[in-house]
Amino acid sequence: MVAATLVVAVNGIALTVGVVRRRRSASVPAVTGAALASIFVAFVLGWTYLVGVAGELGEQARFRTMTDPLVVVVAIVVVGDLVRRWRARSRSGREPAGDDQLVVASEA
Repeated sequence: MVAATLVVAVNGIALTVGVVRRRRSASVPAVTGAALASIFVAFVLGWTYLVGVAGELGEQARFRTMTDPLVVVVAIVVVGDLVRRWRARSRSGREPAGDDQLVVASEA
């Protein structure tokens, strides 16, 4: 579960940075629903941990039962997308492009 949480958090941060960078460029591609959903889940995850740790409400287990399924589903989608892209690149024989290719769920 820790690995899934890290995957979702890193993906959410990368997507948010990607969206901010795209907004600054002249040609702004549309942000996909998958990217917005990943950012939202990462925000909910971060908020839950922040409030649970800072406030120590004693209800952290109850909140985690609501967020853990979201984290698992998004982590599976992100890892599946990475595997699909890795296989496509290995079949085509081309090198990975660069940093912009690390934003995985934004171009599903």
